[in-house]
Parts: sequence; C-alpha cells; structure tokens
Amino acid sequence: MRKEVISSVVFGLVFGASAQAETVRPPEQAQVGECYQRFSVPAKYGYKVERKLVKPASTKSVAVPAKYRWANKRQIVKPASQKTISIPAEYKLVNKKVMTAPASSKTVTVPAEYRRVAKRVMVAPAKKVWEVKNGVHCLVKKPAQYKTVVETVLSKPASTREVLTPAKYEWKPVRVMVQPERKKVVRQPAVMKNVRVRELVSPASSKTVTVPAEYKLERQKVMVQPERRGWKQVCY
Repeated sequence: MRKEVISSVVFGLVFGASAQAETVRPPEQAQVGECYQRFSVPAKYGYKVERKLVKPASTKSVAVPAKYRWANKRQIVKPASQKTISIPAEYKLVNKKVMTAPASSKTVTVPAEYRRVAKRVMVAPAKKVWEVKNGVHCLVKKPAQYKTVVETVLSKPASTREVLTPAKYEWKPVRVMVQPERKKVVRQPAVMKNVRVRELVSPASSKTVTVPAEYKLERQKVMVQPERRGWKQVCY
C-alpha cells in the first residue's frame, strides 16, 4: 500500500479564471530522498438562479366604475287628485189629482129642419080643342089637369151653437222632486307601490395604482471552486 502525503501550494486564485499559474518545478523546500508528482484538481462549477429586472415599477390611472345597490322604495304611481261629481236630484211618487184634459168649448152646427108637404100641382092647363064626332067639328073646353106631389119644405134653417166641455181630472202617481241636484267634491288619495330601484352608492372615478416591477429568473453557471495545480510528495 502506498501512502501518499499530499501537499499543495496554490498561487493567486482568481474567481472565474479558466487557468491559474502552475508550479513548474518541485517545491524548493524538498529534501534529499523525497519524491514529488504533479497533480491537477479541475475547477468545480455550479448553478445559481438570479432574479433579473425585466420591467421597472410604474404607475397608471385605473377607472373605478360607479357602485350601485338595489333598494325598495315607495313610488307614486298616481298623484292625489280631486274631482267634482254631480249627485242627481231625488224624487218620490205622490198620488195627485191631475188634469188630463182642460175645459174647452166648441161651435157646433145645428142642421136645418125640413118637413114633407103634399101639394096639388097642375099638370096641364085648361084648353080648347076641336073634337070631330060624326064628321062634325065641335070646339070643346078641356079642364086643367092636376096631380098631387109631396115636397120637402124647409121648416127651420141651419144654425150654430157653442158647446162647453168641462175639464177632466184623474188621480195619478206623480214624480215629485224631494231634493234638487247638487255637486260634491271627491278627493282621491295618491296611489303608491313598492318598487325595486337601483341607487348610486359611489360615482365613477379613477385612481392611480402602482404597477410592480417585473422580474424573471435566470439560471447562471458559476465557479464554485477554481482549478488547483501543484506537487504532491510520493514514496517509492
């Protein structure tokens, strides 16, 4: 088994350097009989996450909408009013003697009166005529001829007279006014109802808000331990 004693001398480490100064020759403090061998330890790297600013913080104006709420309110559907109405007259039936026809007079004609009278009327007057009898002409006198006729004779001429007609009455139910027509003022109250209304709580406005800065995470490769080179003592 070989026992190794490692001693290293590292000169001037620089973070992020890809190489470092190496010892070209073995250590000057080496003693007679000692043996050394060169060694190299590579650099170690790791990753770290860094937050990188993408957009700085800023401010902006934001519109704030109006706020509303629903509430129950009594609302007038029809306002109060008044109107004047007519109350008709009142009547009742009463039995009353009523004239159905007034008294009157009229002139009537009284017709003429006649009578029948027998009268002897001459039909033919007396006359002289020649009669021939056995060739002998004789002048003879013929008496007048009469006959009886019946005639209608006016005994009383037509006339006129005044005839009076008395008034006529009847008992009838008569409609009598008890109370005359009158006026009355009628007041109508307002008509209300419950309605759901939308009330403004706060009006629309605007406000200034801060827009936070924007970052992004970036993964970066970083050196954790730099490369080391040196000499180590070995035994033969």
